[in-house]
Amino acid sequence: MSKKLNETQLIAAHLLGAGHKPKDIAKKLEVREETLSRWRGQSTFNKVINSANNECIDAIIDNKRPFCHLRNTQLSIRSTVKTSITTESL
Repeated sequence: MSKKLNETQLIAAHLLGAGHKPKDIAKKLEVREETLSRWRGQSTFNKVINSANNECIDAIIDNKRPFCHLRNTQLSIRSTVKTSITTESL
């Protein structure tokens, strides 16, 4: 099995990482949900999902930075958000 992802796989991984539903992604990309499930079994695919997810979290946190007065608050928020999203979506 190739470790390099094709364009459709990359798009799907980024959409999953951003929180889109597999059903919606499958329909939009014209692949079966079972195909997405099979791709989830590939470590490279999951690394891209996690990276995209972290980018989304960082973007959310960056937009909230003016409201965070302490570095510890930022770290606490980042940890809580990552834990929450990881446990709920995977």
